[in-house]
Amino acid sequence: MSKSAIKDSLGRVLYYLETKSDRVNVLDKLGIIVGYLKGGNTYNIHGSLVAKGEAPALLVK
Repeated sequence: MSKSAIKDSLGRVLYYLETKSDRVNVLDKLGIIVGYLKGGNTYNIHGSLVAKGEAPALLVK
């Protein structure tokens, strides 16, 4: 399990990506899971498709 922070140009954390065995979890800046990336698609926490393609920024407000 690997966790990496995605930051803006000022160095502020926007969200985290946490690698699991078959998917990548997307966590907000507080560390709360908001969705995941699997099979090249983006899903919310309930498993609904949000976007075709990997777009974790769509999950974070």
